[in-house]
Amino acid sequence: LSSRRDTLTAMGVQRPLLLVLLLSVAGIASTDNTPPTDAPIKILKNAEVYAPFPLGPTHVMVAGGAVVALTPAGGGGAADPAVIAGMLNPRGSSHLLVEVIDASGLIATPGLIDPHMHVAGGGGELGPASRTPWAQVGQIVDGGITTAVGLLGTDGITRSLENLLQMLLGLEQSGLTTHMLTGSYHTPLKTLMGSVERDVTLIEKIIGIGEVAISDHRSSWSSYQELVQIVSDARVAGMLSGTAGVSLFHVGDGPTMLNPLWEIVNKTTIPITQMYPTHMSSRGQRLIDEGIKWIAAGGVLDFTADGPGENDTISALEYYRQLGVDLSHVTLSSDAYGSFPEFDANGVLVSYGVGMPVNVLNDLRTLVLEQKWSVDAAFSLATNNTAKVLSLHSKGTLEVGKDADILLLEPSTLELKYVFAKGKPLKTPHYTAQGMFPCN
Repeated sequence: LSSRRDTLTAMGVQRPLLLVLLLSVAGIASTDNTPPTDAPIKILKNAEVYAPFPLGPTHVMVAGGAVVALTPAGGGGAADPAVIAGMLNPRGSSHLLVEVIDASGLIATPGLIDPHMHVAGGGGELGPASRTPWAQVGQIVDGGITTAVGLLGTDGITRSLENLLQMLLGLEQSGLTTHMLTGSYHTPLKTLMGSVERDVTLIEKIIGIGEVAISDHRSSWSSYQELVQIVSDARVAGMLSGTAGVSLFHVGDGPTMLNPLWEIVNKTTIPITQMYPTHMSSRGQRLIDEGIKWIAAGGVLDFTADGPGENDTISALEYYRQLGVDLSHVTLSSDAYGSFPEFDANGVLVSYGVGMPVNVLNDLRTLVLEQKWSVDAAFSLATNNTAKVLSLHSKGTLEVGKDADILLLEPSTLELKYVFAKGKPLKTPHYTAQGMFPCN
């Protein structure tokens, strides 16, 4: 669009501001009892908004868990946040109806969406003592993640789908948005209700299957017929439930690479976008180049964020950018709370680690601050790109009517200052939300 004001108009923000306020107030009551103020209406004043596309200095109004207005800053008059707060806040009362948060000097982006998180823990490749810990609310929030997709990996025996579902419901109670994939590395897939179709169709949290391992010595080395059946079942169930019905595939470093998925593409009419390979930046140059072919065919893929001291994903992203690869088909995930084992050529485990939620935000910082990517190009990898793959229609962008999942960051360092999840403050400069039993 030709100008920022035209962009805002196209997003529907020129509706009368006071009317939006009054309509949004109806039925809203503050139920938060945590230290930050949680007024029913919040205005983030003078934020430099990346939605993730740049909008410039903007007042962002939040009510009822959604973005209800985006107004260009500097307009004054009835649209000024101070005027609005003065009109609607009850005089002489400490209970605010409207809270104005001065976001001057900060950038606002959508909350991050992590499509690959082992919220119930994972690992175990070194025996029982190597089982990794489960997710902590504060760590997820400090990573800027407001939407998490939980799954199982190597261990589908001592880690259960029942426990995973309950963990996700607990994170939801803490203010995050959560979804789930059914199954694990191995086939036949373990499910909650006896089949992929029933899980995806009847359980609201479940939006697909994963992570099913291919080309990995820990996989089941599933046949073509086994793989095409579960991909097809997930797709049809997604159609019935109105969800993505996506199949997330853990890709190992075996020589077959994406061949099991290419066979499905070449032999069926199942759209390539139903298959979502992950770890595509972590297995060497051959798989990174194979990913270029996958994207050229219309597919989408996921890179695992680098841990401390790693740069595989940053290097792969920069390589793709220099080649002009369509990065709207690439997402970034943390693989948080999953194990990061490394095996030698003989399959012997030589090192071991664990993924953390903050790895995604750290990679975005590196892309912007060191590789000089634009904020919108970098943050799209973990916001609107992911929302499109997973059909999360209320997520991924800051637009009127969408969920108020918002990060406020300091622009020179991308230090995270505030996190709002559906309008609820989960992080401020002096507070980070924790679960009922945080582990320090």
